[in-house]
Amino acid sequence: MLMPGQKRTSSSKSVDPSRTQKTPGGSGPDCPLSGMLVLDFTRILGGPYCTKLLADLGAYVIKVEPPSGDHYRNRGPFKDGVSTLFLQLNRGKHSLCIDLKNPVGADLMRQLATKCDVLVENFRPGVMERLGLDYSTLKECNRKLVYCSISGFGSSGPLARRSAFAPIVHAYSGFDEAFGRYARNDMSINNPHLVADVAGGLTAFAAIQTALLSRCLRGTGDKIDVSLLEVMLSLQPFEVQAAQISPRQEQILYRALRTLDVSIVVAPTTQENFYALCAAIGREDMRDSDLYNNIRAREQNWNSLTDEIEAWTKLRSADDCEKILVAAGVPAAKYLSTEEILRHPHLAESRFFHKIDDRVGSHLEMGMPFCLGGLPSVKDERKCGLGAGNSDVLCGLLGISSEHFSALLSDRVVFDSESPP
Repeated sequence: MLMPGQKRTSSSKSVDPSRTQKTPGGSGPDCPLSGMLVLDFTRILGGPYCTKLLADLGAYVIKVEPPSGDHYRNRGPFKDGVSTLFLQLNRGKHSLCIDLKNPVGADLMRQLATKCDVLVENFRPGVMERLGLDYSTLKECNRKLVYCSISGFGSSGPLARRSAFAPIVHAYSGFDEAFGRYARNDMSINNPHLVADVAGGLTAFAAIQTALLSRCLRGTGDKIDVSLLEVMLSLQPFEVQAAQISPRQEQILYRALRTLDVSIVVAPTTQENFYALCAAIGREDMRDSDLYNNIRAREQNWNSLTDEIEAWTKLRSADDCEKILVAAGVPAAKYLSTEEILRHPHLAESRFFHKIDDRVGSHLEMGMPFCLGGLPSVKDERKCGLGAGNSDVLCGLLGISSEHFSALLSDRVVFDSESPP
């Protein structure tokens, strides 16, 4: 796949120039997805998180935005008036600001889709079909296209066309009910974490890699359907099985244990962990107790066991508890705030975070939640300004003339930061 500004090289063998030249996105040929062209119609959190991972692996990601921009451009936290959350999810992508409701804009996207390896969208089912950008239409002109749809309830079934964001899926999947029951707070849940979006983005990312691998073997693309409802159910393996058994069996809870200062969690899960715990807290008598001497007995008496552990932890500081238990081989950790874990020396040696210096100052951004030994560090510091990629994408990839491009701006088909809606 040719990137903007690249020229085809001559050789006795077939050479993909995107594998031999650095793309405008800043990703060199050493990146696993270098040369892959991704058309990104996603917004909010889940979809952009998926395509962020693709961009981090070297793909050339075209972020298609409406004239008003992605909703998350106006979602905090803000620094100097700029959403650092938006930057974290979209930095390094090429923003194409276009009116898809305009037939000319939709037609340009169909032309662009013929050149793409991957398309990702998270509209409500039916929207892409109305735009003429559905998989059935596009695969006719691009048989290698990997097309990924992310939606709240999937593409079929009674709930398919229902509008859904993460909190809706949390409620409908039983996820919030389970957490409320475990917390014993009568469903008074205030959950700020959009688990469905992040887990859905990771699921879509994994599915896209699988489809790309399959394409290498079969030569054709595929259609991926990611249902956030199913993603959330997949995070509840115990609850799904327990719900089918009567009377319902309760999940064991790793609850916070008191210390002299902050709380700590202890997880003596295996038999070896349990024996190490007994030795560490001076309770060798528990090894042979009928209440705790095997896994099933401990699960049936879990609350009693955690009370015994807390009788030991509450006499010591969290630091002392953690040091003693970890040294003995017992999984244990004191509770840290996000600010504290960001300052932890372990993360100073991790490749997960990378430091960004831009007009909003110096800050950390998350990388990929896995590490590939040969993957270069993320260095792309572009900010994905609204419409900043218009010219590169339309002129560089589609080959339209500068006069045509100017006409698209004048006719309000394409927008940039200088031509607000």
